[in-house]
Amino acid sequence: MNQATVNATAGLRVLMLEDSAFDAELIQAALAAAYPDPHVTLVADEPGFAHALASGAFDLVLSDVELPGYSGAHALAHCQAVAPELPFIFVSGVIGEENAVDLLKQGATDYVSKDRLGRLSLVIDRALRERAERSARRRAERQLREADSVYARVVDGLSGYGVILLDADGVIRDWNRAASLIFGYVRGEVIGHSMAMIYTPEDLAGDVIRKEFDAATLHGSVVDARWMVRSDGSRLRMEGALTVLRHEEGEVSGFCKLLRDVTMNYESAAALLAAKEEAERANRSKSVFLANMSHEIRTPLNAVLGFTQLLMADRKLPAETQSRLRVIHGAGNRLLSLINDVLDLAKIESGSLQVLAAPFDLMQELRDVDALYGAHARAKGLALQSELSLPVPSVVEGDRNKLGQIVANLLGNALKFTERGHIGLHAWRDAAQPDRVCFEVHDTGPGIADADLADLFVPFRQGAAGQEKGGTGLGLALSRDLARAMGGDLTVTSAAGNGTQVRFWLPLPPSRLPSAGAPVGEGAQVLDPATPCTVLVIEDDPYSRDVLVNLLSEAGCTVAQAFDGIEGLARCRSERFDIVFSDIRMPHMDGVEMITRLRADPFTATLPVVAVSASSLEHERRFYIENGFQDFIGKPYPFQEVYRALVDHAGVRLRPVAPAGDAEAGLAPAPLATGLSQRVRDQLRALASAAASGQLGAVGRLMEAIPPEAIGNERWRAFDDAAQAYDFQLLEERVSGLLAQLEAARAAEQAPSH
Repeated sequence: MNQATVNATAGLRVLMLEDSAFDAELIQAALAAAYPDPHVTLVADEPGFAHALASGAFDLVLSDVELPGYSGAHALAHCQAVAPELPFIFVSGVIGEENAVDLLKQGATDYVSKDRLGRLSLVIDRALRERAERSARRRAERQLREADSVYARVVDGLSGYGVILLDADGVIRDWNRAASLIFGYVRGEVIGHSMAMIYTPEDLAGDVIRKEFDAATLHGSVVDARWMVRSDGSRLRMEGALTVLRHEEGEVSGFCKLLRDVTMNYESAAALLAAKEEAERANRSKSVFLANMSHEIRTPLNAVLGFTQLLMADRKLPAETQSRLRVIHGAGNRLLSLINDVLDLAKIESGSLQVLAAPFDLMQELRDVDALYGAHARAKGLALQSELSLPVPSVVEGDRNKLGQIVANLLGNALKFTERGHIGLHAWRDAAQPDRVCFEVHDTGPGIADADLADLFVPFRQGAAGQEKGGTGLGLALSRDLARAMGGDLTVTSAAGNGTQVRFWLPLPPSRLPSAGAPVGEGAQVLDPATPCTVLVIEDDPYSRDVLVNLLSEAGCTVAQAFDGIEGLARCRSERFDIVFSDIRMPHMDGVEMITRLRADPFTATLPVVAVSASSLEHERRFYIENGFQDFIGKPYPFQEVYRALVDHAGVRLRPVAPAGDAEAGLAPAPLATGLSQRVRDQLRALASAAASGQLGAVGRLMEAIPPEAIGNERWRAFDDAAQAYDFQLLEERVSGLLAQLEAARAAEQAPSH
């Protein structure tokens, strides 16, 4: 007997039914030889057996077959009734094989002949081992039943998660309460049926169930999302996982499918996606509309401003005509500025605004703005305090136009709202973050009321002071949006009665590259005879073409014309030009197709071509440059940009046209003007201030109050022309010029004679 059996059976408790004392001693000797310290309870009749069995705990029973008045078969039946799991072994000298088989059929564990007691320990060990195995199996079965019960309660209690147990062929073996609620079938209606009953006809036609089973068998588990069918035929969107179940040997025994109804979430997500796509379509439509609107407005405005500038350069026109041309030009520029602001705001809202970074001289840009607004400030009796703490030159990398737009908007606001004191412009590079440049525009104006601060950056919304002064309400909101688009930010500090301080910063890293664009003088320019230039203008709009052709001709260029891309391409291939200016939107062949063909032809591959278009959105500008154009000029044509393109891309030299003299000589003050009354002088100062701040009503009232004969009829009409055209900048310049002339004349009269 092995050591494990000895240890496991130490203290063996045996109930022995034996009427022979001699045989009992032999059996006990055999037990003692096999097991250490066995405990044997000996009984010889039925009452003793029944009493011992009821009162004691034993590991097995050893019984004789025949006893006086009591048989082993009766004892076996009694033991099975009281302790059915107790091993019952017959030990007898008279048992025959037939009788032994009959007793085994009745439930005996085994039998041993008394003349072969050496087998007793083997039989006992096997009986105890089988009993232990039966006990373990029953314990495992009980635990499994308990686990099944817990599993059933847990699975049935899952809220919103259907659990379906399937056999290897996809037949439903079980499903929980949630599955019934989801699909509308009670449990009894689905057990034993194929899971195909909850799949859509499309999935069944596509053999989806088999594919899911194959994937789960291969990977252990697969997740999916699909439409499924309820008992009433309606469909619902389900998400779930299919997990393979296996026997201990590894063979597939079935599958478990876990499902969740996500119909509402799916439909909400689908609605959200549809709304997003619709918003994107609307945004694209808005971008197309902006591009078309820009093109359709700028094209006729190009003719208005272009011809006006050409006429203004005509020195033979009388002063009155020159004056009216300036009114037209000023009004057109105000309209163009408003269009640009609205387009910029729309581009920011649609996310289509792009920043075009290039090297430029920041110090020069700020000086130009300072000079312009310094003159306006002085005309209004204000001081412009500038503190530009930047090196000279100060070439940086950034979007020059957007920076200038921000500074101009802020200085314009400061000038409009400030009646006395000063406005200020400061700029400095951040010591802690060297790539960052900080700006501040402040004034000594009335400040902003607390009630108006909340709406400060809402487009088109103005406080009481803004409504009184006029304007669109776009400047501050647009300035902050532009600053943020460039990677910076803008903040405002103000209190009623204490002025306003606007600070913004932009990432403007120093650039080692030269400032973009060659310097071009102000006003009309003409070619240096040493650098002749032959130009081709390709433009289908006759007015825009005439403006550009006239400008280039008056600058001294030899100009040829083409009316669409096909004609332009042919002329470029057959003639030699120093530079080409081409429109984009043209019939038969547009500018993009034309430039593609030009660049593919060795004869024209390096020919400088400048795109000119009324479509001036930033992404379009960049697109044209990337597709082979050397430069881009938006309509209406800024004449100085046309001159600069000639210098940069055709290599010409330009010089300014000799001044034509004072076009407004007829507006010089009459000798008696120095005798104007103080009242008229005060009215003129008020008129200059109202014009500078855009106060339409005040301008009208003051023009009515000033007698024409007091300042001269011609001069009064010139003032009135500017006012009627709403060109308040020109009106301010003319009134301020008259006041300056009066002051100079008075100073000359008061000077001592020599």
